[in-house]
Amino acid sequence: MTVLTPLPEAAPPRLLVSVRDVAEAELACAAGADLVDAKDPARGALGALPVATVRALVERLAGRAVTSAVAGEPAPGDMASAVRAMAATGVDYVKVALPPGCPLPRSRPPPPPPPAG
Repeated sequence: MTVLTPLPEAAPPRLLVSVRDVAEAELACAAGADLVDAKDPARGALGALPVATVRALVERLAGRAVTSAVAGEPAPGDMASAVRAMAATGVDYVKVALPPGCPLPRSRPPPPPPPAG
């Protein structure tokens, strides 16, 4: 005889709201958003807002909701600085688009190969 273990209770649905400015972020938070996502849809699916706008949004929400922001679709050589600038706003998560075949930037050099022998 097989005994089935009951499934754990499902987590309640959570609400992510994308916003373009501080006023929209306030409305989203007041409406119960769990995650406020800062992005500029006029610049595409992963369009970044200005860093100053995101910083103001994070300061206004003051931890009342988790925050994320898009760092845009920077060229590979500009990716690290775009992500650093957005992270410096205090946002909880930073998203960035990687073009197909783009090598991921490394924060440190790869480890040396193991000794021969």
